[in-house]
Amino acid sequence: MDGLARPSGAKMTFEMDGKTYILGPFTLSDFGTLENHVLRLKRKARLQMILDIRESMPDDLWQEEWEKAKADAARVTKVPEQEVVNFLDNKSGIAFTLFMMFEKNYPGEFTLRELEEKMMAMSDEAIEQLKMDRDQAINVDEASKNSTGPTFPVVGKVGRREKRRRRARPGGNSSG
Repeated sequence: MDGLARPSGAKMTFEMDGKTYILGPFTLSDFGTLENHVLRLKRKARLQMILDIRESMPDDLWQEEWEKAKADAARVTKVPEQEVVNFLDNKSGIAFTLFMMFEKNYPGEFTLRELEEKMMAMSDEAIEQLKMDRDQAINVDEASKNSTGPTFPVVGKVGRREKRRRRARPGGNSSG
C-alpha cells in the first residue's frame, strides 16, 4: 500500500486476553474527554488532601479549609500538556484510554476497574507492548508522527518562532 492507513484514520486490530478487537484512532472529542478526565483527577486530588486531614482538625477550621480547597479546585480549568502525556504513560492512563476505545466499539465489554486490575497484574514488558499497541490504535505512536506530525505540539518554540516572523515582516505586528 502507500501509507494511507495513518492519515486516513483507519482502524486496526488489537489483541487483549487472547481476543482480537478492532479499534479506531482517537478523535478530537476523545482527546477532550481524556483531558476532562485528567482535570477531574487533578481537582479530586486537591480535595482529597483536605479530606485526609479532617480527623486532625477542629470542625470549624476544617470546614473553612474545605471551602478554600473547593474554591481552589474549581479554579483548576486547564491541564498542562505534560500532565496529559504523563497520564497516558502510566497504568491508569493506559487503562482509561483502552476503556474509552473499547466503549466505542464494544460497549460494556470491560469496565474501567477491570482494565485497571489487568494493568496491575501485567509485567512491565507486557504493559510496554500494550502501550505500543494502544498508541498505534489511537494514532499517537512513532509511525503516526511521520505522516501526521508530532503527537503533541512543541510548547514554547513555536511561539518564539512566530514572534520573530512577525517582527521580520514589513509592517508586521510591532506589539508582540
